[in-house]
Amino acid sequence: MSRSEEIAQERLSSWEDNGKACIGCRFADGSTPFSDDPSKGSCEVFQYPKTKPDSVYIDGCKCKYYREGGSNDDR
Repeated sequence: MSRSEEIAQERLSSWEDNGKACIGCRFADGSTPFSDDPSKGSCEVFQYPKTKPDSVYIDGCKCKYYREGGSNDDR
């Protein structure tokens, strides 16, 4: 695959929009203020160094592990 073909297939997104599907999920909560942020790449299900699937984190698709009850509902 040529470099121009690779670039054409790249998926770019605004970091601001990442994690929107995780807002309100209890697994997005963490023990520190920074870790209690749904826009981070990991959560209690996908613990660092693992990351959330691109379909959830970038594309905003529903996560099969989503559970209501997170304290991050107001983001």
